[in-house]
Amino acid sequence: MSTASQPPVGVRLRLAHGFLQHLADSRGIRLLHIKGVALHPLLREGRHPSTDCDVLVHPDDVPAFTEALTESGWERLTRFEHGSVFG
Repeated sequence: MSTASQPPVGVRLRLAHGFLQHLADSRGIRLLHIKGVALHPLLREGRHPSTDCDVLVHPDDVPAFTEALTESGWERLTRFEHGSVFG
């Protein structure tokens, strides 16, 4: 797809955050958006633009959230143990 036909990154990120919230709400999953476009604009000043969606999911809800993502067509590219500085 040509980049001319794609919405700007900021728009895509807001849509992705909205989708993640809708998915969580539809399944009773506790989700908190952190960093990036989820921050108030004044808190984002001077920071580099976000390119992903950072969310925290209640530990009890992680299995349901990952299942919901998979059912929605998302693919796992890495695991916490290898894809996180906390792993």
